[in-house]
Amino acid sequence: MMLVEEGKPLYLFGLDLGQAHDFTAISILQQIGKQPAHYHLRHLERYPLKTSYQLIADNVASLTRREELAKQRWVLIADATAVGRPVVDMLKRLELKPVAVTITAGFEVTRVTGREFRVPKRDLVSTLRMLLDDSRLKIAEGLPHSQTLVEELLNFRLKI
Repeated sequence: MMLVEEGKPLYLFGLDLGQAHDFTAISILQQIGKQPAHYHLRHLERYPLKTSYQLIADNVASLTRREELAKQRWVLIADATAVGRPVVDMLKRLELKPVAVTITAGFEVTRVTGREFRVPKRDLVSTLRMLLDDSRLKIAEGLPHSQTLVEELLNFRLKI
């Protein structure tokens, strides 16, 4: 599945939307090379609880327009599960063209429309685990919240 054109380095923005008691977070990964690609976590931000979704959408838009990213290839992947649907609509109004991912308990990835997918949680977790096991995902220690992310990943358990 190719959602951006070939050429310059690719940056992947991942927006995980929390609700009242879950944090919302944005990450920016830089893809290094191809088959097999490696990924370097370049930015990690966790929004305070109860941050408005409009403020989050505006912040994501400003991140995509930063000088070092504005002329690069990038794709925004946004969590469309639960409260995510209206936020994806906000991102569309900001002309960010997000790829909407609804996380499911299913068994296969389903393309709903050109930029909307339903993805089983087990696929997301197993891909992340493979990248970590193969040392193809690098998380810079100096990033804010990097230690929290590492702890959460170490404590994550997949139940099938």
